[in-house]
Amino acid sequence: MRTGSLVEGLLKGCERFANLAYLNLLWCAFTLLGLGIFGVSPATIAVIRLLRKQKQEPMNEGAMLKEFARVYRDHFIQSNKLGLLLLVLCLSLVGSGIIMIETNAPLLIKSMLVFSLTGFAMIVLLTMPQYERQQTGPVGTMKIALWLGLSHLPQMFLLSMLFLLIACVFAAFPVVMFFFFASVPLALVVAFHDRFRKKYEEYVQAE
Repeated sequence: MRTGSLVEGLLKGCERFANLAYLNLLWCAFTLLGLGIFGVSPATIAVIRLLRKQKQEPMNEGAMLKEFARVYRDHFIQSNKLGLLLLVLCLSLVGSGIIMIETNAPLLIKSMLVFSLTGFAMIVLLTMPQYERQQTGPVGTMKIALWLGLSHLPQMFLLSMLFLLIACVFAAFPVVMFFFFASVPLALVVAFHDRFRKKYEEYVQAE
C-alpha cells in the first residue's frame, strides 16, 4: 500500500513538473508571438488561467494549447494596457531612484523611495493573478493587489525568499531555468494570491 502510494505520488509530481515545463514553453512561444513586449502580459495571464484550471480538472497538451491560445487572444488588449501601465510606473520609479542617488537626496526621501519600491513590487507580483481572477480596470486591479500585499507582509517576505531561492537554483542549473523560469514563479505567486484572495473575500463578506 505504502509503495503504491509513493509511486502514485511520484507520478503525480512528475506530471505536474511536465505540465509546468509545457506551460513555460507556451509562455515563451506566445511571448515571442507578441514581439516580446506585447506578448508578455497576455501570455502570463494565460499561464495563470491554466494553473488554476488544472487544479479543477486535468488537461492534456492539446487542450492546454487550445485554452492558452483562447485566453491569450481574449485578453491581449486589456492585459497589455495593464502591463504597459506597470512598465511606465517601473521606469518612473527607477528614474527617480537614479536621480536621488546622483543628487544625494536626504535620507527621508530615500526611505520614501524604498517604501514606494516595496509597494510597487507587491503590485507587480499580485496584479496579474488578481486581474485573471477579477477583470476590473487597471487602477482597481492594482489597488486590490496592493491591499493584498500590505495586509500579508510576512507571507510576502516568505514569497520573496522563495523567489531568491529559485533564482539561486536557476543560476546554479541554467538548464532548469530554461524549462521553468516563468511557470514555477507564477505557480508560486498564484498559490499565495489565492490564499490572500480567500481572506479578502471573507473580509468583504463580513463588511
